[in-house]
Order: sequence, then C-alpha cells, then structure tokens
Amino acid sequence: MRPISIAIVCAVVCVGRLSQGQEAAPDLILHHGKIVTVDDRFSIYEAIAVRGERIQRVGTEAAVLALKGPRTEVVDLAGRMVIPGLIDSHCHPLDASLVVRDHASP
Repeated sequence: MRPISIAIVCAVVCVGRLSQGQEAAPDLILHHGKIVTVDDRFSIYEAIAVRGERIQRVGTEAAVLALKGPRTEVVDLAGRMVIPGLIDSHCHPLDASLVVRDHASP
C-alpha cells in the first residue's frame, strides 16, 4: 500500500473515532442549583443537561455548561432545587375508592 493511501485510511479512522466520542449538544441546561439525583447516596450536583426527553448528564456547572451548543436553552436556577423524575405520587384513597365504586360493573 502506498504511503499516501495509508495516511488517508488513518485520517478517516481518526476522524470517525473523534466524531463518535462527541456528544450531541443538550436542548436544555439547568445550572447554579441543587440537582438531587435520588441515587443510593442522594447525590447533589450543580447542573443538569437534558436532550429530548432524557437526562444527558448531571455534574458540576463547568462540566455541564461545556456541553452547551448554539441552540441550547440555559436556565440559571439561582440556587433552587430540581429533583429529576419526581412525579406526583400522592393519592387520595377515599376519593379513589368512591370513583372506583361508582364505575364498577355489576
């Protein structure tokens, strides 16, 4: 194989590997806050990046803001707390039982 051919193949392989390692920019970054991850240790981070409907990364402000792209919306939380994935999990058993009873088939 010619030296020029070898150089072209190496360049293509290197560019391919570099592009695979790059993350797509997040749609939303929330920073300067308290991001409670609710993992085993209830870790608290400074920032969170979201892409689509998924959390892309949590971490320090510097690490997460480094992901920012030209279209990324950035929100300063001003110290407020975010608990990703928390949903309204409370219920009203008495009310629920009345609704179920009213709609039960005979």
